Parts: sequence; C-alpha cells; structure tokens
Amino acid sequence: MSEEQATYEEQGLSVIKQVMIKNALTKLKAGGSLTKREEELLEEAEVQRKDRLKDTTTQGRNDTFKNLREVVAYLKEQGWKISQAGLYKHSGEGKIKSEKDGTYTQKGVMRYAKGFLTTRETKRKEDDEELQRRKTKAEIALKEEQLKRERIKRMVDEGR
Repeated sequence: MSEEQATYEEQGLSVIKQVMIKNALTKLKAGGSLTKREEELLEEAEVQRKDRLKDTTTQGRNDTFKNLREVVAYLKEQGWKISQAGLYKHSGEGKIKSEKDGTYTQKGVMRYAKGFLTTRETKRKEDDEELQRRKTKAEIALKEEQLKRERIKRMVDEGR
C-alpha cells in the first residue's frame, strides 16, 4: 500500500468518525441512549479536543491577543461557537474586557468563553456543572427550611 493510500484511508476513517460523533450527539439531543461504541467515540473526541486545546495554547501562542479579531480566531480554533459581530457586541456589553494596554489575556478570554459561549460540538455551556451545583444547594436549602417548619409545627401541636 502506498503512503498516499494509507493517508487517504486515515482521512476516510476520520470523516466516518466525525459523522458517527455527529449522529451520536443528535441522538443525545433527542433524548436517546447511546451505544457503548458511541460513548467511546464521544470520549475520544473530547480527549482530542482537549489535546488540541493544549497544543494550540503551548505552540507559539502568546498569552495575550492584540485585538478582538485575534480573540475570535482563537476561540473558533478552540471549538467555541462565536462570530466577530457577536464578540464585538459582548465587548460593548462588558462581558469581555481588555487590559489597560488594550490587549486581551488568554485567561480572560477563556473565562468569557466558559461563561457566555457554547461549544460547536455540544451546543451547551461549559459551566453546566456550576449550574447543577447551585441547583443542588438550593434544593438542600429548601429541604432544610421545610424541616424547620415541620419542627415548629410539631412543637406548636405539642403545646410548647
């Protein structure tokens, strides 16, 4: 087998995997359950996405961006769903702020992305875990309040 054929086959497998991943995500959105193979593919895709993130942040990438155009390009490379117009709008709303010298730090850009953007692959916010934590805390506080009310009610019934 020639080198070109091997490369072509690898690319073909990559395209097939991409289609399978897309189908699995569509299945998940519809509320369906995944097969073991689909779960493995999604996990593999997430690992590859994180590896790409590490590679692009370590290979010749500064920790700062000169302008919003560079920020848009970087966020798109990282898999975030963003447009230049959307980023300028968010900048005007104060959702992403520049440093005093007019540059944008990578840390600030990622904080902005996790708080206000969705990823292209999953179409959901990265900080869903934080939302779930807050929801759990609220449920616990509600249960504690209900318990207090029941104790007071029992004490009133007992005549204390």
